[in-house]
Amino acid sequence: MTALNRWRCISRNVQLCIAAPNADIQMIERIFSRIRPYLNGILPVFACILPFVVSGQTFNGQGGLLIPPGAPGQTVGITISPVTVTGIGILGEGCTFIENVTMDVLHTWTGDIALFLISPAGQVLELSSGNGGASDNFSITVFTDFAPQFITEGMAPFNGSFRPEGRQQNTAPPFFNTNPLGTFTFQNTFDGIDADGEWQLYINDFVPADVGIINSWSITFSSGGGPAPEVSLGPDITICPGQVSTLTAEVDPSADGYLWSTGESTPSIEVSPSVSTTYSVTVTYNGCIERDTIEVIIDPNGVIADAGPDVDICQDESTTLSGSGGGSGANYTWSTGQTGETIFSQSF
Repeated sequence: MTALNRWRCISRNVQLCIAAPNADIQMIERIFSRIRPYLNGILPVFACILPFVVSGQTFNGQGGLLIPPGAPGQTVGITISPVTVTGIGILGEGCTFIENVTMDVLHTWTGDIALFLISPAGQVLELSSGNGGASDNFSITVFTDFAPQFITEGMAPFNGSFRPEGRQQNTAPPFFNTNPLGTFTFQNTFDGIDADGEWQLYINDFVPADVGIINSWSITFSSGGGPAPEVSLGPDITICPGQVSTLTAEVDPSADGYLWSTGESTPSIEVSPSVSTTYSVTVTYNGCIERDTIEVIIDPNGVIADAGPDVDICQDESTTLSGSGGGSGANYTWSTGQTGETIFSQSF
């Protein structure tokens, strides 16, 4: 595949790709800025732009496998489709990574099945478990770390690009949702392993009645020119309820693109979570990727002091000032030395 800069803009069911040689990146920016207003008028376009130079290799897994293996008589069981990968080597070295897993899987009532990718060394990534309810099929579904939305946000037949669910690594039910979405990704699950060997698409049909078939699936590996960037979000931080914090990705040597777990694509973002939340950023540079995470912890006992709006008074006049933000049982101390939620102030 020719090395290209691929600029992706992904909506719920539509993926727009614009490709051009390296020298035309600014031109693509101008084109996209002009067409986006028109797209927003007809499609729920989600801005997600990540340029990167890649060369990819795709391996096709075994198709034509029933789900479960004894269908239609058997309605509960495990179907495993293998694919043999060669010539890739260690993931994360030479900027090699899994670009996507793409599948065409027919199954009535997709909420009955769980999908996993298993490496030759046995590492497990949860692609999707129990999603889609009574609807049918994963039709040309692309799982990638670079999509702005998780598979849990989609609807069957899940046509388009999605991030893996990635909440747990247990292939047998019950499939708990204890961990946040995206706790496990292609990158943090498989980086450092030898990609050569047998990979498996592991499908657990864990609810009786409905059956299906794997029409086809594939795994695509990509590699860039390097070197890989180093990215840091710094240590975890603690803030008060309602407080806004700025998260900044410090990158060395540079970055071609950013993608935050919030969907934003800027070097810094502002967050104000209501509960403790883990944020991540994926950075691309010269066709390589790197990722870091940070937890923003909410201190339930934290307060944000508010002395109220500024007040203008004349000489020898007085006014009453009221503080807030402390909640029930809070103690207030003013710069004048006075205490209490409300104080009397006079100008001399």
